[in-house]
Amino acid sequence: MAIPAIGVYRMTRYPDHDKIIFQGNGEAESLFRKTFPLKVTKAKKGFEGGLYTWLRSEAREGLYGHVQRFFRQHYVPPCIEVGIFVGKKPLSSEWPMQVWIGKLVDGVKRTFDDYVVEDDVDGWTEIYIRKPVFSYEGVTAYRGIRFRIEIRDDQFPLLFCNLKHKFHVDDQPANTYEVSRRLGSAESQMRKLRSVTTRDAEGHFAAYRWFIQKIGVLRGCEDMEFGVEPLTVQDLGLETWFWLHDTDTQIEIAHGLHTNLSQVLLEDGGGFWQQPGDLLILLLLPDHRSSPMVPEGNWQQVSRLTEDYINRALPDVDKSFEAVTYSLESGRDDYLGETRTLVGKYPGRRLLTLMLSPEKGTSTLQSESELALGNRSWAVQKAVRDIARDGFVITLGWDCVTRPSELLYLVNSALTRGLYQMGARPWRLVSPPIGDYESSEILFVGLAHDRDLSQLAGVGFNADGTIAGYSGLYGGPSLDTDFASLTGKVVGEICSLQRGSGVSRDPRRVIVHVPATIDQYGKQLASVIAKCGIACDAIAISPGSGPHLLQKGNQGGTPSFGIAAGDEHIAYLINTYAIDEKSNTGERIFPAPNTIVVRRIAGEMPMRLLAAQVFWLSAVHINAIHRTVDTPVTLDFADRLRQHIGKTRRSMPPTLGTDRVLFWL
Repeated sequence: MAIPAIGVYRMTRYPDHDKIIFQGNGEAESLFRKTFPLKVTKAKKGFEGGLYTWLRSEAREGLYGHVQRFFRQHYVPPCIEVGIFVGKKPLSSEWPMQVWIGKLVDGVKRTFDDYVVEDDVDGWTEIYIRKPVFSYEGVTAYRGIRFRIEIRDDQFPLLFCNLKHKFHVDDQPANTYEVSRRLGSAESQMRKLRSVTTRDAEGHFAAYRWFIQKIGVLRGCEDMEFGVEPLTVQDLGLETWFWLHDTDTQIEIAHGLHTNLSQVLLEDGGGFWQQPGDLLILLLLPDHRSSPMVPEGNWQQVSRLTEDYINRALPDVDKSFEAVTYSLESGRDDYLGETRTLVGKYPGRRLLTLMLSPEKGTSTLQSESELALGNRSWAVQKAVRDIARDGFVITLGWDCVTRPSELLYLVNSALTRGLYQMGARPWRLVSPPIGDYESSEILFVGLAHDRDLSQLAGVGFNADGTIAGYSGLYGGPSLDTDFASLTGKVVGEICSLQRGSGVSRDPRRVIVHVPATIDQYGKQLASVIAKCGIACDAIAISPGSGPHLLQKGNQGGTPSFGIAAGDEHIAYLINTYAIDEKSNTGERIFPAPNTIVVRRIAGEMPMRLLAAQVFWLSAVHINAIHRTVDTPVTLDFADRLRQHIGKTRRSMPPTLGTDRVLFWL
C-alpha cells in the first residue's frame, strides 16, 4: 500500500475562517477524510486537481493545529526534474573549453541535417522540425528544441534543453496573440493547438529523450555521448527549496492580521501592512477659467488614476472619493465651505487631500503675477490643512498633467508619500530568517550602471520594504576607471541617510544587488563597503538562463510557485506566475515559467536566504512592477533612476526615500 503523501498545501488564517487547499495522492486524501470531520471539495482555481476545505467558529481552535501537523507529517516535496543532460566521460585536456563547445554544437547540427537549424544570438541554438505539428486556415505551428552546451570545470559537458514552438500566420512569423486573433472563433482548433503545444512534465522529457537519442555519439567528438535520462537537481549537486509549501514565514497585513507569505504570492494586487483608518480622499483641482496661468488639464484622468491606486493599495480600508474645484482669483469661502461640508458628511474619516497647484518652489518664479499665484495656492493649502488637522495634504505640480507619459508615476508617487505620512507602510515580513541580524539592521541596495553613457545609480530599501534613500552619478571618465570606489561612495551615502533620518540605526549589513553586466566589480565593491565597518553581501542577478525545472503531475509541466534550486554559489529561482500569452477566450495557449539566476559575488550569508530575499523583493513587494521574479525592485528602481539622471544630465545628491518619493519614476 502506498504511503500517504501531501505534495502541496496552503493554510491561510482569515479573521472569521481558515482556508485550506492541498494536493496529495489518493491515500493522503482518504486518510485526511477519515481523520477530520470536514467537508472536502475540489478547488476551483490555484491548484490543479487540488482539494479545498475550511474551518469556522469553534473548529478553528480545535482543529487548525492538528491539520497543520497532519500536513507536515505527510509532506513529500513534489517530484522535480531538470532539463539538463550530462556527458558520461571527462573531456580531454588537449582542447580549450570553447573548442569543445564548438565541436559539440557542430555535431548536433550535422545530426539534424534534415531539420531547420536556427542560430540564436544569445548563445542558444534552435532546431525545428520541417513538418508542422499544427496547420489550419493559414496558421502553422512547428515544434523544436532550443539548446545550449556548457562545460563546467573542464570536465563534463552539460546540455541545457528547452522545448520550443514557432508560429506562422500566412507564412509569416507570428506571436501567440496574432495566432489567437486568427483562431479566436474556432474554439475546436484552439483546443487542438493547445493540445500540441502544451505538455506535462512527461511530455517534455519524452521530447528531450528523442532529441538526445537522435544525436547518438556526437560526430566530431569521439568517445563522447550524453545519457538519455534527465538528471535531478540533486544529481547536479544542487538543493531544491520549496518556499511555498515548507516555510513558516509570514506577512503582517492590515489591522495586525498575519498571513502566510505563500498566500500573498498567489494573490493579485497590493496592500499596506500598517493602514490608516477609514479615509476620505479629496481631489482639490484648479479651475482653469479662473486664471490664464492655470493649464487646462485632464482632471478626469487624475481622478481615475487616484481612485485606481487607492483601491489597489488599500483593499481593506473603507474609503470615499470626492472632488472640489477651487479658484485662485476669487474668494475662498465657496470651495472651503464645500470642503467643510464634505468632511462633515464622513465623520470619523481622516482626510487625504491631493491638491494640484503651481510647481513647488515659488521663490524662483519669474514674474510678480506668478509669485502671487503661488502665494494664494499656499494659502489654500494652509486652509485645507486647518480643516483636517489629523489628515494630510499632498501637492502635485499641475504642469505634470501636460506630460501624459509621466502622469501615472507622478500621481502614484504623490499618493504613496501621503500614505507614508499618514502611517501606512508597504508589506513587511514578520519572521524573515536573517541570521543574527535584526530586520532594522539590514539594508538592500540595487545598482544600475551604463558605462557608455557614464551613469551610475543606487536605491536602498529597508527590510520592511520602505525606500531608505537613493543617489546617482552622471558623467566623467572616472566613472568607469574608478567604478568600485564610486559605487562604494553611492552605497555609503545611502547608508548614511539612515543615521540622518532619525528613524533607524546604521545598517550592520548591506546586501547589494547588481545586474550581471557589472558583476566583475562585486568583490571590489564589497571591500570598499567593508572599510566603512559594514558587512556586505554582493550578488549578481540575471534572468533567463539556468535549469528549466519541471514538476510531474502538474498541468502543463509547470513547477509550483516559489521553487528554487541551488548551492552555496548559485541559485535558480523558478516562477510560474508569469505573464502568459492568452487567447481571446481567456485560456492560456501554453505555460511560460520564468527563471532567474542569483550568483554570489562576495559575502557569507547563506545562498538560500539571499535567493529568498530576491524572491520577496521581486514578487511580494508592493512596488514589484509586474509581480514576477524577473527583476527585484532594487534593480528595477535603480535602473529607473539611472534613466532619470541620463535624461537630466545631472547627478542626484543623496536623498531620503520620504523626500519626493519616487518622483524620478
